[in-house]
Amino acid sequence: MSYHFDNQGKRSQFKVDKTGSSNLEVNDEFYGKAQAIDPQLKRQRIPILSATYSHIGNQGSRKNVDVDRLPRLSRNDVLVLNLGRHCVGHFNCQLITTGSHPDAPAGLNVRFCEMEKELSASKDYEGWLPKGWIQEDAVRILNFPWKKEFERVACRYIKISIIDTSQKYQLVLKNPEFISESSAGELNVNNEFCTNDSQLKQIDELSLATLHSCMQTVFEDGPKRDRRLWIGDFRIQALTDEVTFENFDIIKRCLYLFASTANRRTGSLCADIFSDGVEQPDDLEMGDYTLLFVDVLANYFGETKDKETLMGLYETAKRAVQYGLNQIDPSGIPNSDLVQTVFLDWLADANVSKEAATLGIIIFALNRLIYLAEIVEDPQIPELRQIQTKLTSLARDLYFDQQKGLFVSGKNSQINWPSQIWLVRANVFTKKQNQQLLRRALDKLPMTFFVSPYLYGELCLTLCENDLVDLAVRLIKAYWGKMIAAGAQTSWEVFSIQDAEYSPYGVNSTLVHSYCHGWGCVPAYIFRKYLKPDGK
Repeated sequence: MSYHFDNQGKRSQFKVDKTGSSNLEVNDEFYGKAQAIDPQLKRQRIPILSATYSHIGNQGSRKNVDVDRLPRLSRNDVLVLNLGRHCVGHFNCQLITTGSHPDAPAGLNVRFCEMEKELSASKDYEGWLPKGWIQEDAVRILNFPWKKEFERVACRYIKISIIDTSQKYQLVLKNPEFISESSAGELNVNNEFCTNDSQLKQIDELSLATLHSCMQTVFEDGPKRDRRLWIGDFRIQALTDEVTFENFDIIKRCLYLFASTANRRTGSLCADIFSDGVEQPDDLEMGDYTLLFVDVLANYFGETKDKETLMGLYETAKRAVQYGLNQIDPSGIPNSDLVQTVFLDWLADANVSKEAATLGIIIFALNRLIYLAEIVEDPQIPELRQIQTKLTSLARDLYFDQQKGLFVSGKNSQINWPSQIWLVRANVFTKKQNQQLLRRALDKLPMTFFVSPYLYGELCLTLCENDLVDLAVRLIKAYWGKMIAAGAQTSWEVFSIQDAEYSPYGVNSTLVHSYCHGWGCVPAYIFRKYLKPDGK
């Protein structure tokens, strides 16, 4: 079964194309290589930083309580534990009773929250994501003392609400502890970012905390939801890991996992892989994600010079790029079948034309393939360069509007951000021309277009690659800085500067939002790659 992806803002959904066929057959050799790399999870005990107590029905606000002497709890009491920072792992606790012998079971709800606003968020969620993603457990206790280790969660706050006890006894929480897990180890890096700019330092800390929480047995997109390995997030996470935690084994592992999913007929790759328990490929394909696999491999080789892995995965990358090349008509326009499977980002406007950006991604991927082809001495380099020259020329002729000085897309010559970003990254013009175009785009195009760190981060990367680092830093401060002002400690999956409550998932979707999402860690990479040691 193959899918077309429709990311139309609040009406986002997956659409099934029942005429397609995934032809999915896992490559056992590559899958075996991935499984041979054991990403050891480092565990750390996180102390409870603080706790508050409240009683439903009282008008007063929560009051602070001593973590070492927690209050007795009964019906409608609420205890909130604060870990002090975002963590991924397991919460362990024990409940004992005080007073008379329990003459009835106790009932409680335990909610795990990444953000403080989730503590009071309504469960009346009306969206298209399953409610099962809400991190809340209902517990019924018949026998005391009671001990429990909860399944893995992502949180900063733990809310324990007592639904009921009898009047003859009360509950006391004993030995609460949180054991964090990450394959990155402790939250420190080998390459510190030194700056006197306090805001940049905050953004860097947010980026590192995001990546740290997402580094599990694979690079998860979000450790709360949906805990999968996606090529789009992986590409950004791997870039950042390479200059921070330097855990190259997990990058290699994820490369082999994706390579094991290659479609035997078309060369396309699964967009994502389920990572809970045994890794399983999804039956979802995204055209841009397949094409961007080659960039992850190229970046990995650039940092490690691991030629054995490159040689093993080169043909997979080449076929993935060929998958895109095969879907360009003689005039240079990507066909609609490919364009419809391209994600780009959450797009609040349902009418964004993806055509020009799709060609830009194809050329970008081809450029990265040629870089690798030279290293492996592929005899088809002349042919690849010929295609590169032809497509670059066609891209300029088809999509560059001389009068407006910007790229256009589709039958209506729409001007949008994805077209500018990806055709600039494709280097269809010189760096000087790219600089002029990017400055013009920043002057003419609304920044309200961006509703997630993913494409916004691609814009910042594009600026840096074209020596406009000062503009990229300004944008980073404007976006991630405002996210921090809204309470973020880790980068959110979606965020609009104009509407901090924006969601592509539907009404009352706070509890299913991912407030720690891998594609938002890119500032930590940019700071180390492009800024001087003083952060300027």
